[in-house]
Amino acid sequence: MTIELTEENLEAVAKGEPFRFTAPETALEFVVLRADVYDRVKMLFTGDDVDPETMYPLLAELSPEDWEDPSVYGITPKR
Repeated sequence: MTIELTEENLEAVAKGEPFRFTAPETALEFVVLRADVYDRVKMLFTGDDVDPETMYPLLAELSPEDWEDPSVYGITPKR
């Protein structure tokens, strides 16, 4: 299967934003990431010696719209 990204999708991925698509044949959802973003995420889940500080840049890239409401978990964030 080959997919073609629109110019808008390509620009978003180049900025580090994920591009999601669903394969019509299987209804499986996929995510296209820039390689360096993928490598950082992969390292977080595969390395035994992962330093928690490696997550800081990834967390900093999250936009507030992507944050979950912590009250769902009974937590109040400290400010």
